Amino acid sequence: MQAAIDAILSKLERGLSRNLHYHSIVHTRDVLARTLELARAEGIEDPEDVDLLRTDAAYHDSGF
Repeated sequence: MQAAIDAILSKLERGLSRNLHYHSIVHTRDVLARTLELARAEGIEDPEDVDLLRTDAAYHDSGF
């Protein structure tokens, strides 16, 4: 799943409009970090579940 995360981050870094002030690569990376914090806070420890959440977080702005 890390390959999928790396692929979308690379695509977002290259393809997101510089005019998007909120939906930026910085925002996406922040969401990824917060996803891990929230997973820990909610007691989600299964590595597969955490990987799925991280993948979802990485792709959440892919429509932009």
